[in-house]
Amino acid sequence: MPRSRNRSFLYAFVFSLAFAGTAATAAETATPATGDADVDRTIEMARQRALNADRPDWPAVQARAAELVRAQPGEAGRTAAIRHVLASLRDGHSFYMSAEQLSARQSGAAAAGRGGAAGKGGPRPPIAAAQPAVAGFPRLSVNAWVGDSDAAMTDAALQVRRELSAALGGGACGLVVDLSANGGGNMWPMMGGLAPLYDEGLIEAYDNGRGRRTELIVKRGALYSGDTRLPDIDLPPLPARPRYVAVILGARTASSGEITALGFKGQGNVRSFGAPTAGATSSNQSIRLPSGGLLALTTSRLVDRNGGVQHGPLQPDERSEQPLDTAAQWLTRQCGAGPAPQGGQ
Repeated sequence: MPRSRNRSFLYAFVFSLAFAGTAATAAETATPATGDADVDRTIEMARQRALNADRPDWPAVQARAAELVRAQPGEAGRTAAIRHVLASLRDGHSFYMSAEQLSARQSGAAAAGRGGAAGKGGPRPPIAAAQPAVAGFPRLSVNAWVGDSDAAMTDAALQVRRELSAALGGGACGLVVDLSANGGGNMWPMMGGLAPLYDEGLIEAYDNGRGRRTELIVKRGALYSGDTRLPDIDLPPLPARPRYVAVILGARTASSGEITALGFKGQGNVRSFGAPTAGATSSNQSIRLPSGGLLALTTSRLVDRNGGVQHGPLQPDERSEQPLDTAAQWLTRQCGAGPAPQGGQ
């Protein structure tokens, strides 16, 4: 992770996954204008940083937020007001989690990491797991994952790399990367663990619409944002790099799951299968609010390696109701047809 703690993350609004990020202390918060410091911080940050900051009628938005705060004291009014502010941005991705909700999510993630239950939904799957082969081709599932500490991200990235190495241990020509159940969370362990599968060089970028562009680059099999390696650890090398990769997408693939998939877009030896994704294809910055809640604010649009701006859901290269079977058929054809193409197309 960047050491500055000024971190931009991708979130899955479908499953409301979140994790702690940039802290905003009460001292940094402007004098309350709505009667709630969290709401005022949200308005301040949205006006300064939101991708769609030019859309709302800010005086009207602030006035309505103040009414909501007065109407319901405490967290109920705060939540209603913040949701009103975020709805005015019309980006479909920004969201808010109270301190209580955030604590519950983080406790669930910790339980999942220990192999325990994670809330009402039962045990969460690990961030990555080698699955039974599909028609002889190894399959790796990469799942939603929440967490923010350097130690947690290190463990998560190592798990992705270990499971990927286990899947590739037989030296197979093709690999299935299954993102169909990846609802998002923290993208860095996902993409960092998978980094050797991406072609070297630019794989995607974030554009804030105001002249600032952040590029994600793969160098020597590691993921970088500018000069910063993400996550900043040495991961073990793969036993072999597959010649072809099939990526499985679905309606539950969201946010960081979509961003992980977008890194493969335009790569000559990769093809995606399944259904259009959830459409949370934008970059959210995490901002800790004075009460301990979390604001996930959409600050950037996504651009693929060829410069195309991503709007809405990712479309698979080939739609299929049986994507694993279709992917295996494609891998069978490709692996019998000679060397994989080099570089993006």
